[in-house]
Amino acid sequence: MTQEKNLPRARLPRGSKGSARVAVPLTEEERADLEEISIKESRTAANMARLIYLRGLEVIKSEQVM
Repeated sequence: MTQEKNLPRARLPRGSKGSARVAVPLTEEERADLEEISIKESRTAANMARLIYLRGLEVIKSEQVM
């Protein structure tokens, strides 16, 4: 992922109402990976985790359609 793609940097899209936060248990290695990626992308760890979740959700939904 690169910054040239102009991916959203906001926590949520404008006009969206956030709901309760979800705690996700990560191993130390997973957390380190998340931190490393978020630093490279100039994002917070929470924002990067949300982006990873959204991408994974797309994959899961596309697999269910088949």
